Amino acid sequence: MKEKIRIMYIANDLTVGGAEEIYLLLSKYLNRKFELLFVVIGEKGEIGKEIEKHSRIIVLNLPSRSISFKNKLKAVVRISRICRNFRPDLIHSQLWTGNTIARIVGILTGTPNIIAEQNVYLDRNKIRLIIDKILSYHTKKIIAVSEPVKDFILQKQKISEKKVRIIHNSFDQSKFKIEKSKKFRKELGIKNDFPVVVSVGMLGRLKNQRIILEALSNVTLGFTLLFLGDGPEKDNLKELARELKLNDKVKFLGWRRDVSNVLNASDIFVLSSYTEGLSLSLMEAMFMKKVCLVSNIKSNKVLINKKNGFLFSPDEPNELSEKINFVLDNRRLWGKYGESAKETIIKKFSIQKMIDKYEKLYIKTANF
Repeated sequence: MKEKIRIMYIANDLTVGGAEEIYLLLSKYLNRKFELLFVVIGEKGEIGKEIEKHSRIIVLNLPSRSISFKNKLKAVVRISRICRNFRPDLIHSQLWTGNTIARIVGILTGTPNIIAEQNVYLDRNKIRLIIDKILSYHTKKIIAVSEPVKDFILQKQKISEKKVRIIHNSFDQSKFKIEKSKKFRKELGIKNDFPVVVSVGMLGRLKNQRIILEALSNVTLGFTLLFLGDGPEKDNLKELARELKLNDKVKFLGWRRDVSNVLNASDIFVLSSYTEGLSLSLMEAMFMKKVCLVSNIKSNKVLINKKNGFLFSPDEPNELSEKINFVLDNRRLWGKYGESAKETIIKKFSIQKMIDKYEKLYIKTANF
C-alpha cells in the first residue's frame, strides 16, 4: 500500500466562485494521508494563490472562459502528460468543462474519476446532456451538492442513481466572525443604525438581481443595498438602478475576499436566483445571523424554512418588497431569525461533515 492517496484536481480556473472555494477547503483541511495536485486550465487567481499555501499547483494558462476546441485538445494532452508523471489514484473535477476534460484524461490514462455537479442547470443543452451520459460510464462517482442537484442528475442526465452521492457544500467558518462593523460602514459612508441589504454572487441573468432593485423601489423605509460580485449584468443593473431612482442607495462593490466584513456591515441578505445548487453565500449569511430572504426554489429550501428566513417567488417583486418592508419594520425579529439560521448551519452543514465525507469517498473509490 502506498503511503499517501494521490488526488489530482482539475479546475477551469481558481479566480472566484463556489466550486473554487470548495477546492480551497479540500486543500486546507483534508487529512495528511492525501497528496494533492491542482491542475488549473486557465488563471491561478486569488483562490489559487491561497490553495498554493497548502498544495502544489500547475497552471496551464490556457483561455478557460469559452474555451475553444483547440485549447480543449491542448488541455487534454498536457493534463494527460501531467497525470502520467504524478500517477494519481483519483482525478476529481467540477464544472462542465473541467469535468469533460478530466474524464477524457481519465480514459486516456486509465485513472478513476470523481466529478461534482454544483448546480441545477436549467439551460444545459442536449449535446452536453448526451456527453454527460456517455462519460458517466467512465466515472466512478458523481457528487451532488444537494438533493435537488441529485434529482437533476437522475432526471435530466438520465444517470444511474448508483453513481450519485450527495455531499453538501460547506465553507470555512473560521473566516467568519461576528464583529462590530463601524469602521467598514464608515468606509462605505453608511450610518451605524441604517439598515443595509446585501446580495452576494455573480451579476448574471439566472441570478435575477433585477427583482431586488424592482422590489426595493417600493420599499418605504430607508436602506442601503450592497451588491457584492460582478458579471455580465452589472451595467444593466446600474442602468435599472438609475431608472428606478435608486442609484444613490445602491453600491456595487465588485468581487472581494473580505465577505465577512461586508456581512458584518449588513442586516438583511437577499438571494434572488432562479437556480442554485447549494449556495455558499447563503450559508455564510446564515452563519453570520443575517435575516435571509431567498427565492422559493428547491435548493434554497434545503437551507431556509419558516423558522430561519423568508421565501419569495423569483418572479414577484411585489412579494419581495412586502417581505422586506415587514423585516425592516420589525427589527425585534432579527435576532430570532438570525440565531435560528446560524443553528441550522452548525447542526447540518459543518465543514467537518463535508471533509469527512470526501475522505471516506476518496478512500473507498481508490480502493484503499
